[in-house]
Amino acid sequence: QGCSDGVGSYARFKNLRNPVVNSRYLFVRSEGSEGFWQWRLARLDFQTLQVQSVRIIGLDHNEIIQYCASDDDVFAIRPAGSYRDSDKIQL
Repeated sequence: QGCSDGVGSYARFKNLRNPVVNSRYLFVRSEGSEGFWQWRLARLDFQTLQVQSVRIIGLDHNEIIQYCASDDDVFAIRPAGSYRDSDKIQL
């Protein structure tokens, strides 16, 4: 059956979105276990095929609009302020 984190075919994903690649990892957003509006950011290591959930401290993953990854950092874009200020974003 597997679990969310794991190695190779033991890792589980659902409805993958927004793939981002750097020299060692593939990052994807995967639908969470609670349904469509809960998201998980996962990292696949190309060398070991190990999958790990990634948490960005201080950020609600359901608010992420887009993200990118360098070899050293992950950057996320989220709305700034209230939903009324939908034209403003924060990096």
